[in-house]
Amino acid sequence: MIQSFVFNDGKLVASNLDSDALRLVRADKGLLIWVNLFAPTAEETTSILEDVFSFHPLAIEDCLSVSRYPKIEDYEDYLFLVMHAVAFNKEEQFRTTELDFFIGKSFLVTHHSEPLATVTSTVERIQKNPAAITRGMDRLAHFLLDTMVDAYQPVLHDLTTEIGTLEDTVFLSRDPEPTVIREFRERKKELSDLQQIVRPQRDVVTRLARGEFKLIRPVLLPYFRDLLGTLNRI
Repeated sequence: MIQSFVFNDGKLVASNLDSDALRLVRADKGLLIWVNLFAPTAEETTSILEDVFSFHPLAIEDCLSVSRYPKIEDYEDYLFLVMHAVAFNKEEQFRTTELDFFIGKSFLVTHHSEPLATVTSTVERIQKNPAAITRGMDRLAHFLLDTMVDAYQPVLHDLTTEIGTLEDTVFLSRDPEPTVIREFRERKKELSDLQQIVRPQRDVVTRLARGEFKLIRPVLLPYFRDLLGTLNRI
């Protein structure tokens, strides 16, 4: 599925355009555009990543392959980021979903294979009050990252609470059930997995926060530093 949103002076002026219309928007220097690819078909992927935006083949390859670790690459005209959203509940257990970013001066392209609350809530925010987050694509990218990282805290809380409950069962019981011990070990591994995700994402945000990339405006640096502080606390 392809979602697209076109902005002019902080206002949403068009949405869900076809590829031909997106090419025209790309040619208009006064417009900003966010394209979100959610579980796109091969044809949709080619149309957007290759035909409309002409991204580097290596960036496209990284986008379409599953990456366990976050990363950031500078392609001069745009930044390519691989980040990860996380979720946890007793039914689905711990899981991660990759969210890829192509951040340009006048565009943002995101790509993910699973539904993401981060993207859904951002779309809702844009439809209600776009001016606050759409005057620059680096600002919109920050909003998505900030929303994604905010979701880490309840995941961490739920995961550690579950571990605490299992820990009591394991260590207070003289003969705990093997299934409880196995679940306890699985939760501990999931906590370690979360740590392995957060640490490199912190490294990526550190590079954004210290102004390493020209596509991130100086006015946004305090916001990325605040995001870095949140990741440090997590």
